[in-house]
Amino acid sequence: MKPLCVLLLLAAACSTTTNAAKASTDALDATGEAATTDAVTMDALPLGEVTTPDAPPSDAGTAQDPSPDMQVTEEASAFEAISPDPNPAEGAPPDLPEEAKGGPVAMSGVVNAREVGGLPTSDGRHIRHMALIRSGDLSALDQTGCQQFAALDIRTIIDLRTKAEADAKPDAQCAVSQATWHLANLPKILPPSPQSYLQTLDAACPALPAIFSKLAQGTPAIIHCVIGRDRAGIVTGLVLLAMGVCGPDVVQDFVANQEFQVEAAWMQAVVDEVAKHGGIQAFLTGCGVNLDDVALLRTRVVE
Repeated sequence: MKPLCVLLLLAAACSTTTNAAKASTDALDATGEAATTDAVTMDALPLGEVTTPDAPPSDAGTAQDPSPDMQVTEEASAFEAISPDPNPAEGAPPDLPEEAKGGPVAMSGVVNAREVGGLPTSDGRHIRHMALIRSGDLSALDQTGCQQFAALDIRTIIDLRTKAEADAKPDAQCAVSQATWHLANLPKILPPSPQSYLQTLDAACPALPAIFSKLAQGTPAIIHCVIGRDRAGIVTGLVLLAMGVCGPDVVQDFVANQEFQVEAAWMQAVVDEVAKHGGIQAFLTGCGVNLDDVALLRTRVVE
C-alpha cells in the first residue's frame, strides 16, 4: 500500500483537472448510427429497466453481488489508490496536449477506428499507444484492412453489438481467426443523449465482468459496436477510468477523437453517474468486476 502522502497526491491529480471539467459544449449534430429494427427507443425503455433484445451468449458476463468479505490482491488494492475521482465540475472539458491525444487507426473497411493512447493517468503515467482501439464493426474489412488488422497484432475483440446485429453482419473471418472474440450483446438505445447513455451504462453493467476478464487476457484489443460511437464510447470510457484516466480527459477524448459528431454531455453523464456510485472502483465492484482483472489490464495498457 502506498504511503498516505502519495495517495493524496494521486487523488489530487484528477481533482485539479476537474476544476475546469463539466462538459457544456455547443450541441452538435448527432448523426451516424441509424436506428434498426432491434434498436431500443428511450420512450419504451425507462432508466433502470433496460433489457437486451437477445439472450446473452453463454460466455457473456453475469453481474454478481459483491461479497463484503471479498479479498483482493495487493495489485487490486493498488487499483483503489490510483483510481481517479470523476466528480463533475463547471466549464468545458480541457483540451489535451498533442502527445496525450489518440487518433485514427488505418483499417480499410472499418469506420471510426480510433486509438486512445497517450491519455495521462492519475499516477503520472499514460495509456500505451495502440493498446486500446475503439471502432465500428469489422464486418467490412477488405483485403487491405485484413492486412492492416494483422499488423496491429490484435489479441482481443470485444463486440458490443446485439446477437442479432452480429449475426447479420459478422466480423470478418480474418479478424476473428486472429483474436479472441467476445460478444457482449448490449442493446442499441437511440437517439443518443445523456439519458440514453445512462440507460446503456445500466445495460452494460452485467456484461462488464466478462469484458474486463477478456481484456485482461490479451491486448492490443479492439472494443467495437456498429459505428464505434455510443456503446463503444461508453465501455471504452469505463476502461479508461479504470486505468486511472481522469473524467475530464475521458470526456475530451470522446469528443475530439471521433469520426462522427457527438456532444460532450453524453459522456459527461456517464462520468457523473460513476462518481455518484463512489468512483470507478465502487461502480465496477457493484457490477461484479474482478479487481484483479483490472489490475492485470493496467499492467498491459499503462506505461
